[in-house]
Amino acid sequence: MRHNIYFGEFRGDFWPSADQLNSFFFPPDGEKWIETGNDNWGIRLEGLAGTGSLPYARGRKDINLTMWGRPGLGVLLLYHKIGPPGFRDAYTSKGDMSRLKEIVWSLHDDPLPAGLFVPFPAAFLAVKEFMANSPHPGKDRSSGYFGFAGHSDPVEFRNVAVKPLP
Repeated sequence: MRHNIYFGEFRGDFWPSADQLNSFFFPPDGEKWIETGNDNWGIRLEGLAGTGSLPYARGRKDINLTMWGRPGLGVLLLYHKIGPPGFRDAYTSKGDMSRLKEIVWSLHDDPLPAGLFVPFPAAFLAVKEFMANSPHPGKDRSSGYFGFAGHSDPVEFRNVAVKPLP
């Protein structure tokens, strides 16, 4: 199973702790949700239930949590599961449903219903729950293979040795 994130400065095949994402959901008053000019972020699990070697949408099981943030409005969450060919489940957050027909535009010109946005604290709880229910593979491994996390940056290692700790 592979963890992947595209969220502010966090990009690559890893997940930060939920606490490291806290500042995105609770910015100081007057600051933007995210300063990079992007309002769309995602967290993904790929290859659930031993399907990691299968191609995308051809047997591999994935779960994605996509988010759009708007200051003063909150966060729209889109959770979707992709499974065997032809299977896809999608769920969205539900905010003030009386505003469902009101459209706001993302920075990428995507139309988003205002009624699906939830407050930042509620979105943060959903993200924490999503991450907590998906433990990092190998975190508690006591034998077998280990890896170095380069987080999508070029990394080279030479003459690596593993020694038991005293």
